[in-house]
Amino acid sequence: MRSFLSPTVPWGRPSVPDIPLPPFATADDHRRYLRMLALHVALIDDGAPSLSTKILCELLGRSWPQKPVESGDLTRLELQVSLASFFPAPWTPAALSQALTGLGRQDVPRGYDTGKWDWGYDPDFTATPLAAGGWEIERHERGSR
Repeated sequence: MRSFLSPTVPWGRPSVPDIPLPPFATADDHRRYLRMLALHVALIDDGAPSLSTKILCELLGRSWPQKPVESGDLTRLELQVSLASFFPAPWTPAALSQALTGLGRQDVPRGYDTGKWDWGYDPDFTATPLAAGGWEIERHERGSR
């Protein structure tokens, strides 16, 4: 078991508290999220953005809401790019679970209302909050714990 106390995304980068999270209250919040995501994706490349990065940023730009957001949620593409690129949004377990559930995913963390998270997928995880802050996370996969 490992205890995670750091509010950082992979590579030790801190999360950015100014990034709005879904469900978005306004279309402007959604657009801001997507502009910041596109910039993040463009900055991942060394030097000038590659052709594939330019195409991905164009796809993200086309998904920017042109009218008020009805559901306030991310699209599947927006969420997949956010997670795959380690976008430093200030996700909480509840917000991430809600975003995944909004896409109709069945393999989402459950049980936050009980104070403990369970992700019964392969691998499965159990996360228990620590009194000092942070989480104790137990991972189980094919006989290893």
